[in-house]
Amino acid sequence: MRIPILLAAQIQSTLASTSSSSTSTKESLSISGPSKLQSCTPTTFNWTSTSAPYTISIIEKSTQQTDQDQDQEELEMVTLDENKVTWIVDVVPGNQVSMLVKDSKGNTAETLSWTVEHGGIDCLDLD
Repeated sequence: MRIPILLAAQIQSTLASTSSSSTSTKESLSISGPSKLQSCTPTTFNWTSTSAPYTISIIEKSTQQTDQDQDQEELEMVTLDENKVTWIVDVVPGNQVSMLVKDSKGNTAETLSWTVEHGGIDCLDLD
């Protein structure tokens, strides 16, 4: 039995949408960034598209204290519908930071930590 071309196209389309919807239920969020961070330098981070909007946070860990007293601060940065953000690294060189992304379903992904290298100082609050 031969299936008319139009009907075959509709069947193929239905099968494709069924298989893509079943695979898209397992959304995996991941984030990537540069190999290094320099103070006062624009840096772009990208993440996989899952469920917008996304909340982007910077996790700053001060290395000026002992390991036992390590200070960690989460600075909420922005909520976006896009899957990338550019940040001017306004962190004092020598401190460690990571970037965290959270989607609207509560999935999270965090980068590895970077130690901020010397770049500029014009964006830093050095008081």
